[in-house]
Amino acid sequence: MKNILLFLLSALFLQIESPVANGQDIPVSIGNWRFHMPYQKAYFVEQAGDRIYCASKFGLFSLDRSDGNIEQYTRLTGLSDFGFAGMWYCKTRHQLLIAYENSNIDLLNTEDNSVINIPDLKQASIIGGKRINDAVFIGKYAYLATGFGIEVVDLEKYEMQATYTFPPGDPTYVAVNAVAYNGS
Repeated sequence: MKNILLFLLSALFLQIESPVANGQDIPVSIGNWRFHMPYQKAYFVEQAGDRIYCASKFGLFSLDRSDGNIEQYTRLTGLSDFGFAGMWYCKTRHQLLIAYENSNIDLLNTEDNSVINIPDLKQASIIGGKRINDAVFIGKYAYLATGFGIEVVDLEKYEMQATYTFPPGDPTYVAVNAVAYNGS
């Protein structure tokens, strides 16, 4: 009798909807993908107006400071790669330059969230490291410090404009860790 009473009470508790027993209500339709990216460690943070962009090793998201809205950016939303190596914001052009570990480059327009991929450096056959270490924006150009020198990217034509190696003409490249501009 005690076992039957225990069984009936258990069945009754399972029928009652409890907020503790309910799972998360996450609307995902069948056939659609949803990413669960590791955001525990933030490696890069950039502020673009009211939005703050944060990149971990494999995920990128933004926080809108005005309304608290969080938006994730993945390969499904237009990014072309994963494994972030750095990101830099160009205030005058409203573009977030995203560099990947394999030297691929994405330009995220922070006004409409459109993404332009510039794979030229990734596809280039260059002796030495192609990792992008730093970026500075001057007019319509981005100057990238790389493992082989300085690479200039035209942000209007979305192409590589020039390459500067050190020492000039020497096949043994010197890595550039940072670039700076004094404003003159």
